[in-house]
Order: sequence, then structure tokens, then C-alpha cells
Amino acid sequence: MLKKSDMTRVLLNSYNYSVLYYLRKDLSLKEESVFLIKYCVDCNNFNFSNALDNLLKVKSKVPKELIKNTEDLIKGDPNAIFNELMCNIYFQAVREEYIDFSGRIFRFNESVFKYMFAVSEFDRVDFYSKQMDKRYQLKLLSDKYHIHNNNIIFAIEEYFKKKNKNMDIVNGVLNDNMRQLVNLRHNSIVGHGFFSVGYDDIVEAYAEPQKVIHDLKRILSKIGLELFEEKYDIINGIILNGGEFEIKK
Repeated sequence: MLKKSDMTRVLLNSYNYSVLYYLRKDLSLKEESVFLIKYCVDCNNFNFSNALDNLLKVKSKVPKELIKNTEDLIKGDPNAIFNELMCNIYFQAVREEYIDFSGRIFRFNESVFKYMFAVSEFDRVDFYSKQMDKRYQLKLLSDKYHIHNNNIIFAIEEYFKKKNKNMDIVNGVLNDNMRQLVNLRHNSIVGHGFFSVGYDDIVEAYAEPQKVIHDLKRILSKIGLELFEEKYDIINGIILNGGEFEIKK
């Protein structure tokens, strides 16, 4: 049988914060660690205001970049939001939750297109502004550019074709392998059907899940976004250290 510390480490290595929070008493986790675990649960559910509340309950030293990241998430900062989405995608790959993995890939593609369009039209945007609203963008595309496709991805694709702009990114998102991967989502329970999605399906459609993630990161780099990739590994280290950021000697 695994020791409590080993069980905690196993759950952290799989970023399974919900189970860890549920088992917090059985694993004798310290209060500071529990606040951090609940912070992760809230972030994974995109409840960033609650996440910050829990982070600020941690009495020991917390890295400044972690606080800033959470404040940026509340503001809808594109770097922070895309980083959280990428972490979400990575967690599902680690946990082999491939239906949700494919669903997040679809959300990633749509979000990248909406973001590129908003930046092209308005320069600076946050994710909670009307400029990122799908209906607002479709109306603008229709009224201003006479693009009447109700599929936001294909409408924005047409927009960039007219502008002859960002086509390397557009083609990277809409290549045949990515389309096959998105089709897995469409046919699954998070799309329009009941088909399963497994590891072999991901590999056949595109590549190893980690290769998919690598390509998504490359797309974000091309559009000038920066990721805080070590975020959850920093948090895991603090939790394993009993909620203390400073390593005890």
C-alpha cells in the first residue's frame, strides 16, 4: 500500500487536484497545501476569482509570478488564458482523458482564430471583451467584410485570405491532421456523437499527444504569446513541501 506522501505525489504528478482535495483529510494534508490544491481545482474550472481567494489564504510565501498570473487570468489576459488552456490540455493528455483532450483542441483552434481576428481589428484585447465574442465577430465579419459563414473558424479563415495575412498560422491550424483530430471531437460525447476517443485514435489522426501539444505551443509563439509553463510544477513543489515555498534545510 502506498504511503500518504507517495499517494500525494502520485496524484500531483497526474495533476489530479480534485481527487487530492477530496482525500485531503485522509492524506493529512496541511491547511496551506489544501488552499493551494483548491486553488488548482478552481483554476482548472476557470473560476479565477475563487482561485485568487484561496491563493491569498496561503500565509507562507507565494511566488509573485503566481499571484500575477492569477490576477491576469481574472483580467482575461491572452497570455494567461492561453497558458491555462494549454495546461488543461496537457493534464488531460497525462491522465489519458482523450475525449476531453480532443474537445480542448477544438476550443484552442477556435480561440486562436478569434484572438487573431480581434488583434487584427482592434490591436489589444482581453478575453472578456465584446471583441472576443463570437456573435460580435460574426456580425462584424458579415457587415464589414461581407463574409456570411456562420462557422467562426471558416469565416475568419476567409477574412485572412482576403487580407493575405497570417496564412501560415491559419494553414497550420487547419491542416488535414488537425481536421482529423477535430473530427474525433465532433463524433464524441463532447461534440455531436457517442464515439470513443483513445490514444491510438489521436496518433492515427495527428501524432503522439505530446507532439500535438508541442505544435499548439508553436502556434502560440508565432502569434506572440508567452506561456508560464512551470506554473503547476511550482505549485506541486510547494504542496509537497507542506505549503511552504521556501525549501527547508
